[in-house]
Amino acid sequence: NNGFGRRIDLIIATKDIELSTSEWKRKKSPAAKCLQQQAKNIRVNKAILRYFLDLPISEADKNKLMTVGMDWAGNMGYMFAVKPLDDVFVARTLYTLTIPTCIDELPFFIDTLDHLYSWRNHHVHIKDIVLKALCKREKEKFFSSVLGSSTTTAIDIDTSPNVYLTPTRSRRRTAESEIQGEEQELYQEEYQDEDE
Repeated sequence: NNGFGRRIDLIIATKDIELSTSEWKRKKSPAAKCLQQQAKNIRVNKAILRYFLDLPISEADKNKLMTVGMDWAGNMGYMFAVKPLDDVFVARTLYTLTIPTCIDELPFFIDTLDHLYSWRNHHVHIKDIVLKALCKREKEKFFSSVLGSSTTTAIDIDTSPNVYLTPTRSRRRTAESEIQGEEQELYQEEYQDEDE
């Protein structure tokens, strides 16, 4: 079944906006399957980052943008980042992660917890940047559709909104007669209620 292998195990998202993905495999998965998972996960995280870069984000914030995902095989994994560099995207391993399976491994688990906490903080920071940009894009989209300019952020007194339908006398008379007809029906209903 080709669809089975195409699932994503963990998607970190806020308000239906994906921030990163992570994947898990069984401990005894062959290296080829782990590499296939790695390639898929990097591609998905790169697509998410590409979406971020198309948002109206300041250059300072764009320099901070990167997606951070994880790949796991059993109790061992690693955290990686995908970041733009000139006109390409680069994936880089950030940390190795382990979940202890015996008591002797507990001291190393502290590092893993620290890295997971950093991962969480990164996503909170990216969420703030992306949601701010989405709000800005929605405003630009609205004003563009109403005022006819994609760069309008404040109302310009000299510009006039696009007019799609100018009422003619016949249209105005038709609208007035429809309103009068509705008012007459309401009046008749109220008058009949009072008689009863």
